[in-house]
Amino acid sequence: MNTLDAVALLGAHTVGVGSCDLFQDRLVNFNGTGLPDPSMDSDLVANLTTICEASENPSTGLDRSTPLTFDNAFFGQIRVRRGVLQLDQRLATDEATSSVVAQYAADNNLFKRQFAIAMVKMGAVDVFTGEDGEIRTNCWAFNNN
Repeated sequence: MNTLDAVALLGAHTVGVGSCDLFQDRLVNFNGTGLPDPSMDSDLVANLTTICEASENPSTGLDRSTPLTFDNAFFGQIRVRRGVLQLDQRLATDEATSSVVAQYAADNNLFKRQFAIAMVKMGAVDVFTGEDGEIRTNCWAFNNN
């Protein structure tokens, strides 16, 4: 696995959904400042704030332009400061990944090809089971043994 693979795999966020508790701090109290994350587009902050205040268990698509389509639009969004998750936004600004983000944003076919390659590589990674590890029932929590 390399940088191209890691960025491509994070591109799966193009069809991902995040609950507001995952990014709420970016909207109102980033790093304890009492202000929104300055790396986030102000219109996105306003939109997400409305969504997050609207219901009891709110969530939103991580790709705000084509949330139900597996495409490269996610990369275009993070290039213009519209990344919902801080991790996603950093992909567009980090020296090690910004050029890859630009390539994927410009070429949907390149993104899809590299995503397929990265998925095959990830599938070849050894999985720890038994005493060495576990396959989680839910990705967000350890299994109760």
